[in-house]
Amino acid sequence: MASNFHIQKPYVLATLPTPLQRPETPGRCLVGVVFGQRPKTLKRSRRPELAIGIDGDAANLYDVPASRLITSYPIPPQYFFTCAPCSIRWKANSDKIVRYTYATTEETQTSKRRATLFKDVVEKAGVTTSTSNFVALRLDTPVVYLTTTPIFTPLSSSASDASVAQHPSFNLLAVTSDGTIVCFDRETLAEKWRAPSSAYLVGASGAAKLDCTVESAQTALATEVIEGFFQGKADLLAGLFNQKVAQESFDPDVLVLIVSSQGQRELVLLAIHDSPSLQSSGSSQGRVFQVSTAILPTPSEATTLAASYQLHVESGSLQELRGNNVYTYRVEDGAPRLSYTLPVPNASSFLRLSDTSVLTATASSLSIYNPGYRSVQASTPLDLATDVPNAAKSDDSSAPYQLITYFRRLDVAIGIRGSSLFAAQLEAPKTRKRKRRAEGLLIDSIGRGLSHAMDDHKWAVPDQTPDIFASYVPGSLSEAYWKSWAEDTAKADEFLRNKDVPAFEELIATKLGVNVTSAKGPNGVSSEPEADAGDAMELDAAAPAEEKPQVDRRWVLFAITKLFALDSNHADGLAKPKLLCQLPGSLVAEYLISAGYMSVSNVKSAFSSEAREIHEVDALLAEQIPELIAGLDPTLELLVEYLTTTKPSAVELLASIRLIMRSLDLVQDPTKLAQKLIGFGETETAGEANEEEALGMKLDKLEEDLEVTEYHLLDDSSTRARGLTVAFDLLGSCSPVSTVQAIRRLFRPEETLSLIHVLRVELVKGGWTARYLDTSLPDGEEDELEPPPDGSIRLIADLLCRCIDSVGSGGWMINDALLARTGDHLDSADFLAGLKLEISAALEGIQEAVYLRGLLTETVKFGNTVQQGLLGGEAGKTPLGGKGTPHKQAGNTPHKGTPYKGAPGSVLKRNKPLVLAASAAEMHEMQMLPLGLGSRQRVPATKLAAGGEIVTRSKREIGHLVSQRVGAYSLERIVV
Repeated sequence: MASNFHIQKPYVLATLPTPLQRPETPGRCLVGVVFGQRPKTLKRSRRPELAIGIDGDAANLYDVPASRLITSYPIPPQYFFTCAPCSIRWKANSDKIVRYTYATTEETQTSKRRATLFKDVVEKAGVTTSTSNFVALRLDTPVVYLTTTPIFTPLSSSASDASVAQHPSFNLLAVTSDGTIVCFDRETLAEKWRAPSSAYLVGASGAAKLDCTVESAQTALATEVIEGFFQGKADLLAGLFNQKVAQESFDPDVLVLIVSSQGQRELVLLAIHDSPSLQSSGSSQGRVFQVSTAILPTPSEATTLAASYQLHVESGSLQELRGNNVYTYRVEDGAPRLSYTLPVPNASSFLRLSDTSVLTATASSLSIYNPGYRSVQASTPLDLATDVPNAAKSDDSSAPYQLITYFRRLDVAIGIRGSSLFAAQLEAPKTRKRKRRAEGLLIDSIGRGLSHAMDDHKWAVPDQTPDIFASYVPGSLSEAYWKSWAEDTAKADEFLRNKDVPAFEELIATKLGVNVTSAKGPNGVSSEPEADAGDAMELDAAAPAEEKPQVDRRWVLFAITKLFALDSNHADGLAKPKLLCQLPGSLVAEYLISAGYMSVSNVKSAFSSEAREIHEVDALLAEQIPELIAGLDPTLELLVEYLTTTKPSAVELLASIRLIMRSLDLVQDPTKLAQKLIGFGETETAGEANEEEALGMKLDKLEEDLEVTEYHLLDDSSTRARGLTVAFDLLGSCSPVSTVQAIRRLFRPEETLSLIHVLRVELVKGGWTARYLDTSLPDGEEDELEPPPDGSIRLIADLLCRCIDSVGSGGWMINDALLARTGDHLDSADFLAGLKLEISAALEGIQEAVYLRGLLTETVKFGNTVQQGLLGGEAGKTPLGGKGTPHKQAGNTPHKGTPYKGAPGSVLKRNKPLVLAASAAEMHEMQMLPLGLGSRQRVPATKLAAGGEIVTRSKREIGHLVSQRVGAYSLERIVV
């Protein structure tokens, strides 16, 4: 009984034949796993067997628990394997077992590639019939991964059920090194379809990536991918197949690829859906669906080293051995993030045992590590010299130890070294009752941690010191950096004192990593006279975000302090501090905003001394930053860029929404109303003294408004509408509590009602308040309308609830008189009543859509099932020739009585309704059930006992079997 992990002494499981020499490298033995599959299920189960491909010799199947060779399939000596073989054991019934073993080989001299099928049929008497078949591969690159993919075949009758049970329902899937996916027939190896890498690997510019390399490939079930990689978001794949993904009904395979291209790695998820209805066309459209693509971060210290991967889809973890480190990534929403870095010096391979355990192999030992706590759980020497024959010792002496797989039920780890297959028994932690206890506890890692200095090598002379600290992150303090910083900041201050704005901005732009270009003409940076004589500066900030260099944050804060100011004693006498721009026409200021550097945290850090004396400085800056941006750019284009490049809070989003609503005249601007008011004690003579000055300011204001109006008239992109859309989308992801508090802080009651009115308009414009079967619109107008996203109704309803909660029940009653006095809205009662009617209309439309879907679902499924059954059968056969009705399958075929335009060669004629022939008894029984459902066959009165004896079932056993078979919406006839 082990209180922690314990590794028994490794032993040689089998000695393999010596592989023949490859053209440029020594021969190899490639090891794959064996799966088992049974009828009426598309899920494959892993068997404790191995499929091993030996270059120039054979493909062998080994039984791990019995340590014996199951069978061997020889290959020509001039061929070597390009990847590990794939084997599947199909057991239709107790009388017949079929083994399919697939391998891809390449000839050493001519580089001819071919795929081979080795098929064994084992009868009940033990007679084995072996056949083989191969086809030449028309591929430019070798195959790196082989697997099988299920075929989702709809069943149309009980006769078809019996025939399908005798035949496997899968095809062969191959992935090449350049990312091409090819599907072959399981029996004839005829190519059915292929999908090049350009179909799912697209760069930032929209062009396909052609120079890609597949580093790892693995298949998993769609339900496992949803739970592990996307935290149970079941609707992720439903839109790709137009049906719900479930473990019992429809669970396709998802191909997980790790692809490298131009020094960048990507994690690509592709859903594979192979159906007989798509087999007539040879294209890959409709079979390969791209689920997600995410960049896999590459550690900077191991960019040029080779890597090996271990992917566990159920837990959403990806582990990588690169150099002397094991990196553990967590995949959340399809994007991998680095979680742990485990130093393992001189490791040649590794295996994932669990979320908290990793088995590694070096030239001398096997060790189990905990990557979370960086501790050693167990270790044992690895020496197979005593078990390996003398003939194989010389061949395996220089070969590394490669761990292959781990059988959790057997607690056995399998590895290979040269031509020796070895195994190691692992004992997991157990309790006193000999039950397996939890792993990865902190108590198991105390006193077993790894030291930080894993390498004991000492450098004798300074010249041998490694260059790991040769490059620094921008902003790292050093003597040379601090000297350069002091000189550059002094130079920038000197430029500002001399009012040399172009030189100052050019210096700041170079420190921010922006390309600076000069062009002759009037200065566009500042309106100062000193800046008019010179070259105009332009900033080239069009580079993608991933290509932008790292920026020193100290220069960002320095630029903010010089270009902006936090004034707490401005002229209007208010005690509330105000954020101002000291250079309104600065291109660097616009770049800081558009690049996302004008965040609340950066502004707060830049004005740290002033921020200490301000109450609720975060909320204050979040409110004033959008106002500052709107003042710099009245077209609000810069404000939209600010919202898309930063991660604004609820206060920033609501302040931006209020500014956009004011520009659209959806809410009154208080600054415009205050201009017409006369203060207490003022006279008209006081205004006449500055009449000329006021007139000039008014003309300047009218000229500015005219420019803004011309921009809006010529702008076809609807910047303000796009800004509202972006702000609403981001606001929906904020916390409801913070949103309600921000609305109460920023919005007056009439402004909140205006925001609710905007949301009500969006509800009507999206068509959510219209009836589902509304025929009032003309056909041409319906075609021109673009349907809104399905998630928009949820976002609108969520924001409406937050707005109503921000006003509160007391606010609706107190502000009723205010609403009636302003004349902009109805009183509160009528306002809430109208809102309630609109929400009720939207709810009725959704209920109608759900009800209509419930009515048509069975009809569409039934028509699709019958149509596919007729296409797969012979002409003239009725789809309901047997007992019962077809099973439920999803599809897009029309229901009964609808004209169907069949393909050429179809058993149905074009534009001819589908007529189902059935007997009177069957029709009477079908009328009692929903369309597409029927009763099953009765339970047989006899059964086959041990030894082949036919025994009569008892009445109790028949009743028990019938009760187990009764399902929803079914009619059973019990005959006793």
